[in-house]
Amino acid sequence: MKKPQPHMKSICITGAIQSDLDNIAHILNKAGMKSPALVQRDEPTDLAYWHEQVTSIATEDSDNVHPIASPGRLWERLASDIFIANLKSKVWGWADTRSTWLLDFWLNFEPRLNFILVCASPEQMLADTMVTGTDIAPVDTIMDTWQAQHQQMLRFYHRNPQRCLLVEARDCIGHPEALIQRCANQWKMPLEKTANPAINEINHGALALYLAQQIAQGYPQTAGLQQELDATITRLDASEKRPTHTNAPDPARIIADYRTLCDHSAELQKALATQRIALEKDLAVLKARLDDTKTQDRQQQHELSTKLKESGRENELLLLQLHQVQEELEHYFLQHQNVQKQLKSAEDRWQRMLQRTPDYCDYTAIEVVNAEEAETGTITWRLKNLDAAGRTLPELEFSTIVEYGIAGFVLTRQPGTTGPLIRWPSTAANMNELMLIPIGRRDQIQLRFETLFDLATRDWDLIRTLTRLLASTLEAPAALNASNTPATEALRGGLSKLGQVIEKFPATFRYDRVNLKRTQVNHDYEHLWLHFENLAFGKQRWPEFEFRLACANLRPNHFGSHPKLEFPENSGQAPFDTWFIETYDDFGAKLELRFALPESMDLNVWQRLSNHDHNFLAALIARLPAILATLQGTGVKLDRSWDDWTKMVDEIQRIITLRIAPAGAARNRIADAPTDNATGIPTNPSILKNKDRKAQ
Repeated sequence: MKKPQPHMKSICITGAIQSDLDNIAHILNKAGMKSPALVQRDEPTDLAYWHEQVTSIATEDSDNVHPIASPGRLWERLASDIFIANLKSKVWGWADTRSTWLLDFWLNFEPRLNFILVCASPEQMLADTMVTGTDIAPVDTIMDTWQAQHQQMLRFYHRNPQRCLLVEARDCIGHPEALIQRCANQWKMPLEKTANPAINEINHGALALYLAQQIAQGYPQTAGLQQELDATITRLDASEKRPTHTNAPDPARIIADYRTLCDHSAELQKALATQRIALEKDLAVLKARLDDTKTQDRQQQHELSTKLKESGRENELLLLQLHQVQEELEHYFLQHQNVQKQLKSAEDRWQRMLQRTPDYCDYTAIEVVNAEEAETGTITWRLKNLDAAGRTLPELEFSTIVEYGIAGFVLTRQPGTTGPLIRWPSTAANMNELMLIPIGRRDQIQLRFETLFDLATRDWDLIRTLTRLLASTLEAPAALNASNTPATEALRGGLSKLGQVIEKFPATFRYDRVNLKRTQVNHDYEHLWLHFENLAFGKQRWPEFEFRLACANLRPNHFGSHPKLEFPENSGQAPFDTWFIETYDDFGAKLELRFALPESMDLNVWQRLSNHDHNFLAALIARLPAILATLQGTGVKLDRSWDDWTKMVDEIQRIITLRIAPAGAARNRIADAPTDNATGIPTNPSILKNKDRKAQ
């Protein structure tokens, strides 16, 4: 919980009648107390909104408001933001009847917050409700509320007399200078006496007070609390010894108010009668105009009827033609509906077939473009009208190579395009030729494997499909007008090994596209909200996925020491087996995995997740640098340097390696693995599985 700076002082004014509180706040505002400043968020927020939300939450399970000791972390944080927004005010304060139920919370929240507890009699509260209320509650409810509020204020005053003033509303309004002086002396506040401020005190009227007194006599249980309040209340004028209850109004004033009410009622009845006469005159005029309109309509109808009779035959013929056209349209419409149903059924069957046979592909022609290159080990292929991996390519041209007995693919693109791929890997952002092969010299293998890990979901599916397609095609090379040569034999064997590598490739965090949905920059918190299309992990697929890369505990000129991954409900929970609500923020429920520099992480959250979720998170964290590089390569601009986010991701990888992975295992790289001296192929296949995740 953030605390305001110690030089600030504040006043909470609370009680039973809001108009009394507003008048007292007006007196203190004239003496130098500032009204609360707004917190600038998506929408400006103030203490009135804060009280409304907190008390409404507290009454969800009960019709009655009750004391609230803790409103919850979210509302405590918002209260802190409001206090911080008022740091520059030497004295500021607010007036709200709902603060009565939050006195204990405010007492512990801020030690330099003082309280003015404003009392009123039950008669005053009833009269105020009668005069100002639009939806008047039952009398029992009003009296119970009065008793509960005043018991709460009396209890709080006895426990905290140094930080409280228990006063009577009329006494404060009658002696504003004494109120200002009392606050300034008791709490050392820089308040200044001013000329008597103009106060809009509500005149309840003698009749309303009389009725309220008569009603209050039926509730003798309030008398004891009134007497205790009379004995405890601080009198601003020591010479004046009046109780908090209201004296009986003057009978003459009661009669005068009653006569005024009767006169007002008579005036209303007279006005209604006048309006009724005026309406009757208006209705007579309207009726006359309506009769004229009816006469004109009859004349027009007669003329139209004559014209219709004259053109009867033509109309009958036209109507017959219209019926024929309508029948034809209905016929074609039914045919169209049947065709749409058939297309929908065929599309559903097609999608089911693709799910059951993900390696399906179709094409009209496959050919070797340049047979002479076959002698060098490089073969250039051309596929026409290829339908595979959920994509349709009118023409696809690529090359195959073989190194150390394993086949690979070479793809090219025009500068500034993605070529035949959905997404050109960020590792080859500056190249227009892409070599996809899981082997090579020591200075090549790291980059080549990183490129394979960075392939998009449908691009990886395309490579798998091409591997199978060429392998099956080379079983009968004569169909290609090609003979069995050493090059085709080597390619056939290389494709077989490549297929084994692909099938054993570790589960990787893959996606087709990523975009920055939004950024948030607060004084102590920032996040990047990322949205992914066609996410894949292992054999599982999801149309979309979102998570937030965030950092908390920011300070001036310092990014922060508490990075975290946030997975919001709905958009971020699909890939998890054991997603759970760990916390809430302004966007709703979320699962949050927190880290703290130099070497801490929230192991309680980690241990509640399944092994599948551990593997998914490890794969995601391993791909974070490439994801950021992809976003940066698309030209996305941030308020903060990309290097800051990249360094934070490095710290997350380092911490999870330290806390989760076996000692040193997660730092293994293909380049560091033991290899065959002749071919450079890794001799430990498990290294291939550990490459893409820094921790398991």
